[in-house]
Amino acid sequence: MDKKGTKIAYFVACAVFVVLLVVLGISFKGAPLPEFVIDGETVQAETPFAGTFWSLLPPIVAIALALISKEVYSSLFLGCLVGALLYTQFNPWHTIVELVGANYGIISVLADAGNMGIIVFLVVLGIMVDLMNKGGGSEAFGRWAKKTVKSRCAAQLLTMLLGVLIFIDDYFNCLTVGAVMRPVTEGHKISRAKLAYIIDATAAPVCMIRRASAGLNTLSSARTGTSAWRVTYCIPSRSAAGTGCSTNSMSSPLSCIWFRIRTACFAFHA
Repeated sequence: MDKKGTKIAYFVACAVFVVLLVVLGISFKGAPLPEFVIDGETVQAETPFAGTFWSLLPPIVAIALALISKEVYSSLFLGCLVGALLYTQFNPWHTIVELVGANYGIISVLADAGNMGIIVFLVVLGIMVDLMNKGGGSEAFGRWAKKTVKSRCAAQLLTMLLGVLIFIDDYFNCLTVGAVMRPVTEGHKISRAKLAYIIDATAAPVCMIRRASAGLNTLSSARTGTSAWRVTYCIPSRSAAGTGCSTNSMSSPLSCIWFRIRTACFAFHA
């Protein structure tokens, strides 16, 4: 937040959210806990904000502050803090416990093997992209592209082509294509918003269409009850046997054909 106007808008938004939380705390103080019928059983919620519009307040806070400040980490943390406050009915100590504790907090997230795998995977991808930039790969490709690409249309088509060729993972696609094509598109006066749209339209959609990609394997494992690496190498899962789920790694992608058609439409629309 370098600009003075951005800082003012950020603090004004924070003040509005604080006032709103104070009003909610006073309004819902001593409110009865709502009850919901799930699968024929009556379940009592742990917070009076469950099932109301105010349960959407944490993501609204995070998105609004991120758009204003352009800082993701602090905005996400404040969104989590608001969610913990609503969950604990504004109890300070319980808010800290739930935010950091082992039930839903930071400790439980870091203790989960799947979450840690994703964190390590993203860190490795970031290291690879940074090494590519520091090694001069992006700059060399930019010099070649400036000599070869002569028009705005060619620059956009080259961006889409790279998005189709790099299909290993959607995160890796966005990081790599964005770092490589940004100098080229800026040279042809293509806005960053247009570049971001083209990359986004050819990242996840292409990864969902291509067989050997992280996105499709994750979807397959979610539908078949098989781990992603077993889907990749076509190894049947013992846990799926007798559960009614298909252990064939190709049957799940075929059953998700409608998702693949939708993602293909997004890719061609770019």
